[in-house]
Parts: sequence; C-alpha cells; structure tokens
Amino acid sequence: MNNKLTLEEVIERVLHCQKKAGHTESYLIDMKRTYNRLLRLAGQRGEIYFSDEIASLFLEGNKRY
Repeated sequence: MNNKLTLEEVIERVLHCQKKAGHTESYLIDMKRTYNRLLRLAGQRGEIYFSDEIASLFLEGNKRY
C-alpha cells in the first residue's frame, strides 16, 4: 500500500474527527491507547505507513486481550 500520510498523521486526523463528532473524553483516551498500540507495533517493525500486514498483526494481537 502506498500512502502519502503516515500512520501517525492518519491517527491524529481520526482523533480530531472523533472529537469534533462529540465523542466523550474518556472514549478519546481509550482510542488513543488503542492507536498507540498500533503505532508501537508499526514502530517495532520499522514501518510508518499503514499496511494490510500491520492491520492483521494488530488484530491478531488484540485477540489475546
């Protein structure tokens, strides 16, 4: 996948939209925690863009919780 926006930039935009849509602060904090796990996974793999592989690994890891 060839994206122009980094994963971090996309997450910032999503959080902004969620806040603008009126989601509560507690919801936004929970989402930030989830997004931070995704960013850490990507960082561990040396990737800065979203990919199907990152998504699969992230979702697989979330099954453990």
